[in-house]
Amino acid sequence: MSSSSTGECHSTATASHTAPESISAAANSANKVQSPALRAQTPVKLRASSPAFKPSPAKNRQPSSAASTSSSQLRLAPAFKPRPRQPEEQRAEGSSIKGHAQVLPAFASMAVASDGCVERPANSGNEDLFMKPPPAHTGQPPYMLPVNHFVVDEQLRRMLALEMHAMSSVSESDLPAQVHSYHSLSPQETVDVFGASFPIRQHQIKAQSIADGRCYSLHRITGTQPASKSALGAVDKWKAVQSPSIAQVYEAFTTRAFGDNSLVIVHELKPLTASLKSQIVDTGVQVSEAFLWSLVLQLISALRTVHSAGLAVQTLSVSTILLSQTNRVYLNSCGLADVLAIHSSPNMDAAQQGDLQAVGHVLSMVL
Repeated sequence: MSSSSTGECHSTATASHTAPESISAAANSANKVQSPALRAQTPVKLRASSPAFKPSPAKNRQPSSAASTSSSQLRLAPAFKPRPRQPEEQRAEGSSIKGHAQVLPAFASMAVASDGCVERPANSGNEDLFMKPPPAHTGQPPYMLPVNHFVVDEQLRRMLALEMHAMSSVSESDLPAQVHSYHSLSPQETVDVFGASFPIRQHQIKAQSIADGRCYSLHRITGTQPASKSALGAVDKWKAVQSPSIAQVYEAFTTRAFGDNSLVIVHELKPLTASLKSQIVDTGVQVSEAFLWSLVLQLISALRTVHSAGLAVQTLSVSTILLSQTNRVYLNSCGLADVLAIHSSPNMDAAQQGDLQAVGHVLSMVL
């Protein structure tokens, strides 16, 4: 009786111990076979998070070998110290700089120093106030090019800066504020044009266009009207004539803005130029043979372009020829004879022959 009861109690205890294990095994098998959707809806019990990471103090950490290697590679190199140059190297570099400098005939008064910079005279004018000179020579090794080698030539830079200043400057005068479509009027030179029985007084005025903002040269003839209403159309033929030695013609109009009946012919503006009469004839400067050959070739080239277009200048003289600082020559009064009809019925062949004769007359005036 006691043995049977003892066996029953042992079997009951064994069953009570094995029941949770079978239940958990069944639950695990159920979790394996349940769908992913149901598995996603099943709450997940999270364990308590681990304590926050607390890094050890920097003094307790020892750098690794890789870190020490990278830090040693990032060390800065010592500053470059050029070796002192010998006197013979300085002389060789100075001679190479002199070879790069070029002095134009128009600026022969400015000499080139040994360091490559242009020596300006004490009274060089106001042109130095609006342009910055190139950097001075700092002393490179002889195998390096000088600083001035990488910038524009000093003479060319000064000439371009002077032209820009002459284009933008406006002098005070009693001229009207605006004429036709031009403003900022500034007087230039007044010349007498010889081509008819009486000289024609021509006032040259620099003005800026409202249309394109460029500067032009207005040639004003006072108290004069075109020969006819269609005479202004003669300028259209001159618009197509283009040559490096001709100040191009753009338009012609009449105006009363000056207080009288004035004829205005618009030409291309040539800055830093003056008439051949004011620069050579009136001053009595002795010109060289090379200058005479250059003058003749440029005039003949311009006349060839004009005659090829079936036109004639008819007003060629020392007053209507512009001369620049670099000895460039420009015809400056083209189209005036056609608008004013100086010759009532000109023979074109005779007019072109007269232009060639005028070249000889110009040479006789220059000599």
